[in-house]
Amino acid sequence: MRINDSLNNFAMQSMTNVLLQRGTMQASNAFNRSLFSAGSGAQSSNPLLSQDSFQRVNTIKTASSNLSSAINSLSRDAFAGRAASSSNSDAVSARFTGSGTAPARSYSVTVDRIATGQVNEGASMRSEDAYDGASGTQRFSIESGGRTTDLSIEVQDGDTNEDVQRRMAAAINESNTGVRATVETDSDTGESTLRVESLNTGENSAFTITDEGGEGIASRLGIAGQDSITQQAGDAQFTVDGRARTSSTNTVSLTDNLSITLNSETESAVTVSVTPDQDRVRSEIENMVNSYNELYSAGLGDSGSPGGERLASTLLSTVRTYASQLSNVGIGFDTTGRMTIDSARMDEAAESGRLERFFTENSGRNYGFTNQLQRTAGNISRNPVNFVSSPMFDGSFENNSFYNSAGFTNQFNLFNTGLMFNFMF
Repeated sequence: MRINDSLNNFAMQSMTNVLLQRGTMQASNAFNRSLFSAGSGAQSSNPLLSQDSFQRVNTIKTASSNLSSAINSLSRDAFAGRAASSSNSDAVSARFTGSGTAPARSYSVTVDRIATGQVNEGASMRSEDAYDGASGTQRFSIESGGRTTDLSIEVQDGDTNEDVQRRMAAAINESNTGVRATVETDSDTGESTLRVESLNTGENSAFTITDEGGEGIASRLGIAGQDSITQQAGDAQFTVDGRARTSSTNTVSLTDNLSITLNSETESAVTVSVTPDQDRVRSEIENMVNSYNELYSAGLGDSGSPGGERLASTLLSTVRTYASQLSNVGIGFDTTGRMTIDSARMDEAAESGRLERFFTENSGRNYGFTNQLQRTAGNISRNPVNFVSSPMFDGSFENNSFYNSAGFTNQFNLFNTGLMFNFMF
């Protein structure tokens, strides 16, 4: 019995809600129809926009929101990224690998020696000539990293010099001894050479090739003994800010986020700098400038309208105070009032640190440039109809921007423009 009573109560409440919603909708539509049916005499007293004006409101609202987002991104993230640069990347290249911020600073690097691996250059031999060494199983060994590996190949009668060289190279490359072998052929001379080099750099990459039982195939091909070594294995020797350092590799970490690669010896110091990521900074500034111009153009587009002139004037009055400071970092204005960028001056300001100081310091001050422009953009976004001065309403309820084909109020349009809160109630 109680269950039935509960169900009946629930049903009554649901019906009541449906009737209430329907009545509210009918009352709302009746109210709106009364506004639109008032005729031309009511246009001056009803704050409802015509189709063209409504579209202009949307344009202004979108452009002002874009400007706010651009300023937020520029103030918050643009100067957080870092990039590394080198005054002579042919000698010392640099890379910033961190994802967070790091102090902007410079390092002085000199390179006395780069890290090298050992290279053994074999004898140049006529490629197609018959190999004149012993045939059968030929044994040799490679000692590298404190380990000796015994190897062998089969030499057959009639093999050419290049046949033997390539068979030797294959045996070395399959041995996992820390060295690799290649056969280099000169098509002009018809000669080929067996070359053996360590896979890594540094003193510990040195290796020794020895024939089994004295002079054998390695010696005949010219890759055994000290005379075959054309490059010794060695550690890199360099200085950072006057402090001597060594490394078995040419890629060295100066900090957790900064690495350099030593490419050649230097005659003078190379400056490696960690600076804000200028490509990102430039992109963020261009985004702000374009967003400002888009909003400013929305005002100029309503030519002769007090509302459009008010929009342009509001923006200009905000930025005019900072004209000198903006010019100092490469941002100016053309004859129409739109923002422009002087690339050369902006690059100079970036190198000197003025660009970063201007935007970071101004974003933290109540009366800084970005704060003031952000406040202006926010006010425009919240009250876009204040900058539209066209006739309020086109005289037809069904054709008005706030009324759809079904005859109901288009609530999205009302909320989207802020009209429901600014004017209707």
